Amino acid sequence: MLAKLLGARRRRIGTPKRSRALGPFRQAVLVLRWFRDGACVHCLARDEGISQATGYRYLHEGNNSIPTGIQMTAFTARGELFNARIENIQDWQTKC
Repeated sequence: MLAKLLGARRRRIGTPKRSRALGPFRQAVLVLRWFRDGACVHCLARDEGISQATGYRYLHEGNNSIPTGIQMTAFTARGELFNARIENIQDWQTKC
């Protein structure tokens, strides 16, 4: 779902195809790994083969693409199921 939101945003702002370091899917994976694992952006960027600055930009873009009031279900880093209605992005970070 996040990859579709990111792809739609890119089309809306007129981003040319193949002009980004990561496609929408890989950017969504980066963002969701940050939520789930709480990993440092440097490590996530390194794993994706992008710079730390690009990692931060992609992370913020992904955070801003997630609608408020969405039902989020995921597994935490400890393997526990997390299921909650998220009203803002900070809620997710404090509950995981």
